Amino acid sequence: QALVELDRVWWQLREELDGYLDIAQEQVQAYQAAFAELRGYRQCSTGFAQVKAAYDTATRSRAAAHPRLRDALRKSQSLMGELAAVIDDGDLFGELMEGDCGSELAKQTMEQVRAAAGGIRMLFHRFEVGGLGTPDSSVSEQAVARIARSFASALKRCQQ
Repeated sequence: QALVELDRVWWQLREELDGYLDIAQEQVQAYQAAFAELRGYRQCSTGFAQVKAAYDTATRSRAAAHPRLRDALRKSQSLMGELAAVIDDGDLFGELMEGDCGSELAKQTMEQVRAAAGGIRMLFHRFEVGGLGTPDSSVSEQAVARIARSFASALKRCQQ
């Protein structure tokens, strides 16, 4: 049951991160197009109207990306907290390591946690480079620390 719940939360977290990355990719492509138009303008092969239109598209994509970034970070941090609860409250690592302290599934789960934490750190970085300030990271940091403690505790119990 805990593995099913874990899987559900993983996929929701993945959906949030991927959803933001899709929007961010559109933003990058819009700015690349604007820079290409500007380059053409400087080489006298593009008119000002094309540069302005590309710039307007890029600024609209930026305006659309920022609310999605805020939403993705809020939901991702919440999901990381839920993930910690599923893992720790359900003693998932203890179950996975029962009889096998070197459980590959337990190790893989910790790797996924690290990857998810990296995705959330990327969202924090996007806040900074987007000029949106630095949001509170304590929720996700506490969740990751709780998961790491749960892993260490299960490993210690298993080795005794």
